[in-house]
Amino acid sequence: MIGRLALGLTGLAVAAFAQATDGSIFVQRCAVCHLETAKGSPGFVPPLTDTLGYYVAADGGRAYLAQIVTYGLSGPITVAGVPYNATMVLYTPLSDQEAADALNYVLTRFDRKSLPARFDPFTAREVHDARQEKLSALQMHAKRQLLLDELSRIGKHR
Repeated sequence: MIGRLALGLTGLAVAAFAQATDGSIFVQRCAVCHLETAKGSPGFVPPLTDTLGYYVAADGGRAYLAQIVTYGLSGPITVAGVPYNATMVLYTPLSDQEAADALNYVLTRFDRKSLPARFDPFTAREVHDARQEKLSALQMHAKRQLLLDELSRIGKHR
């Protein structure tokens, strides 16, 4: 009985993750700027492809990803050699679960090359906890630079 219950709960967890990563939150809320391909618009909106997974491996990287979908980002950045200077604005905040779903979708769909082999999906609780540190979009810019320095130090160049 316990084995069957454990299998049932594991199946529910897998089904819940599959549903959460269907991309509906990303398509509804993020693709307006980043496009459904997550490739963004060169010089205007940065891509979310092939690099965000590296953040997962850096100290503070998971919190940063949860915070960026909360607080946005403002200031000049360079992604894959292309400069961007815009402000990411979140007009309607995502719930903790929506933020986790969007992050999991982007990371597992568009960032597999940069994602660590052992990736634990974001949870609503993890997003909630990361949101306890209140930051401005400009502070997020400074935090990004610290993470890029850490990624360079550990050999995960973007």
